[in-house]
Amino acid sequence: MIRIRHIILDIRKNPLIGDPKVADLKGIRAYEFFLDKTRMKVVYSFVLNEETIYFIALGSHSDIGDKYETIKNSLSDAKKKFFAKNGK
Repeated sequence: MIRIRHIILDIRKNPLIGDPKVADLKGIRAYEFFLDKTRMKVVYSFVLNEETIYFIALGSHSDIGDKYETIKNSLSDAKKKFFAKNGK
């Protein structure tokens, strides 16, 4: 848990640290890190004008990679448009 907390603090300090996604996931970022020996990923959106970070998913790299379609489908059209327009 402490390592996850440090990752969240790193993202708070530099919200643009994650890799930006494109197309249907525009405005969303993914940040990769290792937890023990497992490659992990946190998916989030940073909305500059609100100074807000929306955390969307956290899991192993392989789990998240398989879930991008699920993430895309689970976000409402309004939320996808909001992240696409406002997410940095």
